[in-house]
Amino acid sequence: MTGISRGRAVAIDCSCICTFTIIPQCREVTTTFTNLEPIGIPNSGTATPYPSNIFVEGLSGPIIKVTVQLNNLSHTFPDDIDILLVGPVTTQNAIIMSDVGGGGDAVNVTLLLDDDAPTPLPDVGPLVSGTFQPANYGGPEAFPPPAPAPAGGSALSIFNGSNPNGLWSLYIVDDLGGDVGSLAGGWELNITTCEFQ
Repeated sequence: MTGISRGRAVAIDCSCICTFTIIPQCREVTTTFTNLEPIGIPNSGTATPYPSNIFVEGLSGPIIKVTVQLNNLSHTFPDDIDILLVGPVTTQNAIIMSDVGGGGDAVNVTLLLDDDAPTPLPDVGPLVSGTFQPANYGGPEAFPPPAPAPAGGSALSIFNGSNPNGLWSLYIVDDLGGDVGSLAGGWELNITTCEFQ
């Protein structure tokens, strides 16, 4: 078969049927959601409120990264603290902090928990402000209802690939008596999604 291109005759081979797949480009978008309500941590038992919630809406595309910031954490024995983050699909959850920081006082510490941080939260103190990988140094942790059963891991990557929209909950428990604390500045949820163009 012959066609015309810019005034020239060109040959076109019609014996081949070609298929093209167009892969849309992914634009990474990070959105921060906050709950600045202070969280009280008792000398034993569940925090107030329990859980602390953030409702996420308006995002399109799947999750490709989640980080969590804990603002102004103070506690007289941070090793007592257990924290479970639960996503909109409750079977997707992570014990993002448990039995870390040892027995020294933590005073007004802000922690950014990121799977890609160079080091995990410290097993022994002091607990200082910074960016760390989530960590759980204890055995099986107990989170009373309405918390779901922990999935077992600490990595925030458990949420990757899922729909970010819906209720996210932070469950905090003090697992031993004698010490108290607070998350005076609440917490922040940073969600990076893949927005297709």
